[in-house]
Amino acid sequence: MLEKDLRYPARRTKAQMDAEAMQKLVAEEVDKANQFLQAQGVRVKLLKNANSIQLTATLPVRAGDTPTSQKGTKQYRISHLKCFANLDGIKKAIKKLVTLMTWLSLEDSHGLNTYPKNKKRLALRLGEN
Repeated sequence: MLEKDLRYPARRTKAQMDAEAMQKLVAEEVDKANQFLQAQGVRVKLLKNANSIQLTATLPVRAGDTPTSQKGTKQYRISHLKCFANLDGIKKAIKKLVTLMTWLSLEDSHGLNTYPKNKKRLALRLGEN
């Protein structure tokens, strides 16, 4: 019984070290993705928040919302992407980002300034089921 008690903390420490290494790897990948997006001229960034990935972007103001700048824009965090903070989640978030940028460029070309006020509708428009 004493032998089990001595092994348990060592296993827990190894598991904690593995989790910390994975968090560090995810943070590095998010930074790399943001640098790539900045090099491509995309004005949207990935943000790791707790155990999920969010998109942060300065977008045109939705109907009924007050702008925070004189340009009529506001910074939004899009968090209903269901992207977890792991390597697959980062890839999924980048795919959602491409969809969002395509949608915004279509909106700009048509002169529309309305996108869903409800976050769930926005997530549905980004391809979530």
